[in-house]
This record gives sequence, structure tokens and C-alpha cells, in this order.
Amino acid sequence: MFPYFRPMYATSAAEVGKFFSWQPVPDKGKILQKFAARIAGDKAGPHLRKAWKYASDAIDFSPEIGSYFKGPHFLGPAHPMCADPNEKLSDIFYGAYIFMGEATEAEGLMRRPTFITSPTGNVPVFGKFYRKMTELLKSATDEMSAAGPLVPQRCRLMFDAENSTVRWFYHTARSQANFYESCLLRDRLLALAAQKTRTQEEIAEAKTLYNRWQQVLLDEKDNAKQALPVVEKISVLIFPATIPRTLRMPAI
Repeated sequence: MFPYFRPMYATSAAEVGKFFSWQPVPDKGKILQKFAARIAGDKAGPHLRKAWKYASDAIDFSPEIGSYFKGPHFLGPAHPMCADPNEKLSDIFYGAYIFMGEATEAEGLMRRPTFITSPTGNVPVFGKFYRKMTELLKSATDEMSAAGPLVPQRCRLMFDAENSTVRWFYHTARSQANFYESCLLRDRLLALAAQKTRTQEEIAEAKTLYNRWQQVLLDEKDNAKQALPVVEKISVLIFPATIPRTLRMPAI
């Protein structure tokens, strides 16, 4: 009921949790549908309930717990897509880990990367999982889009809070998927480029990989454009402890 650093009272998550803190526990399906109707209205409620279900299903495919304060799962579409993993990035991608001021003031003010240049773990498998998360969350945003015109004015504030959360989750998962695939493609292309000679098969492979890489990077650029209005409207989506100075388009 009280997450890291920040209370969540007056949120839908806190209220749903309250229902399951007592005995007897009400029927889950009924209480969630009733709750969705209260937040979005009777007509839009079923769409919100479906969006919640898609988001919950997406979490089942999350393959890892990454570094808590950096990486695409933290910055979402603000994360850079590094074509050269050794290139020095702009200062815009560095931030102060303010919580480290608990050690010393200097530690808290020191600027550190909020990004990673290469993923870890079983990258091909993790990448597929993030694609599946993205697919499910896209379905969730489609339900939110369908719900939007049906929401009565009295429910608009609460619905908008749900809408921004679902959409930021989608854009973040899409960034994760694009980052993992981009790095796989990049690293294979760098390995081919480093060879003194290449077979015709390897040249054909490089062309195919390069074309796919362009598609992935352009998709991430599109993802960042679509995410900007979400961030601009709901500024609290950006965690202040490590955020760079501003959200920018990814460096592609």
C-alpha cells in the first residue's frame, strides 16, 4: 500500500488492494468491473476492464528485473538507441542519483548515466518477451482509445490517470523491445564490419540486418513522438531522483 519513496493513496491500485485486505474477499471479476465502471462510466467501464486485463497479462512476460534507476525500462522512450556503444553521449543523458546523498552530499550531486548501451541476460529471448509485452499493451491502449469518447465528464480526471499510466507502460515496453532488438542487430553488423573479408552470404545477411535495424530505429523514433504528449501532460511519470534535465528524442 506504500511503494518506494511515494505514497499511492487515492490511486486505483491502492483502492483495489483495499478490497483484498479483508475477509471475506469479494468476487474479483465483479469488483473490478464495478470499479472500472465507477472510474470510466458504465459505457467505457468494460473497455477499461479489458485494458487492465491486457496490462496484467503483459506483466507475465516481463523477463527480468533490471537496474532500478537506469536503462530503457526506467527512461522508456527517452532512452538513447546507441549505434556506437563506445560513443560518448550528451550530458542530457546523465542525472544525479539524489538518494545517494544519504552517503555523502557529493555522492548525491554526482552525475551518472541514466542509460545503458547494451542489454544483459539472454538478449534474444528477453527481446521476444518484450515484443510480446508490447503487443499486449498495444491492445490495452486500443481499449483505452475506444473508452475515451464514452467517458462522462464527471469521470474524466480518474480515467485520464488510468489512461496515462497504461500508455506510458506501453511506450516503455516498446522501447525495451526496440532497444534489445536494435542492440542485437547492431552487434552482429559490427562483427561483420570488423571482418577483413566477407562472403556473399554474409554481405546479403548484412543488408537484411541493416534494413531491419533502420525499421527498428524509426519505430523507436515514432514511439518517442507518440510518448511526448503523455509525459508533457503527466509530469509525475518521470521519477525525479535520476531523471536527465529533459526528455528528448532518442539519439538514433
